[in-house]
Amino acid sequence: MATPGSAPGCCVREHSVLKDFVNTVKWILIVLAVVAVGLVAGYFGTQSPQPTPAPAPTVTVAIRPSTTPNRPVRPDSTNFFLGRVRTNRVHSDSSSTNATPEWEEKIDAILTSDAEDSQKARQMTDMFLSLPEDGQVEVAQHLSNLVEDKDYASINQFLTNSALPEAALDVFLADALNRPNSLKMPVLLSVAQDPTNPKASEAKDLLELFLEEDYGSDWATWQAKVDQYLRDNPD
Repeated sequence: MATPGSAPGCCVREHSVLKDFVNTVKWILIVLAVVAVGLVAGYFGTQSPQPTPAPAPTVTVAIRPSTTPNRPVRPDSTNFFLGRVRTNRVHSDSSSTNATPEWEEKIDAILTSDAEDSQKARQMTDMFLSLPEDGQVEVAQHLSNLVEDKDYASINQFLTNSALPEAALDVFLADALNRPNSLKMPVLLSVAQDPTNPKASEAKDLLELFLEEDYGSDWATWQAKVDQYLRDNPD
């Protein structure tokens, strides 16, 4: 039987012990809750889908087809001062077949022979007027290569021949501009004075370019100025 005065102290001790136990349990539960929250967050964090990288853009390059057709090279007065004009062989209508025109065979035979260039030039000069237009254009190109300045008189007759095809005259006019002044200026004057020559206007323009003056149709003055030009500009 408890003695008077002892019961209150026992109750106080029991209450203190119980309070400490409750506090301990509470802190344990708090720690467990924090740990549980961390584990759950970590789990769902590892399970979340990773962002898919955006695919690299595809670049499409459009290749524009060429609209410029291949054109055969043809001499004209705009490129006279760029050097002697060289063009590819111009075939006649017979080029659509396998047959080779007789004139082409003759030209090939001359070019591949062992003859001197001067002899080849004479052979081509002799056959020139008998050739069709395509042959004359081709031979004109060969003559501009083969004929030396000392023999130029043998072909300047063709440039002053108004009956020749203009394509052939183009080649001879281009060739004349690559000759010395003593050969070039007189033949230009001869062509310019002939109103029937298809290259008369171009020849007159070229004379005006060299003499730096236009004397119209006063051919006596043109002749005098050409003579003065040759004295001032000897070869």
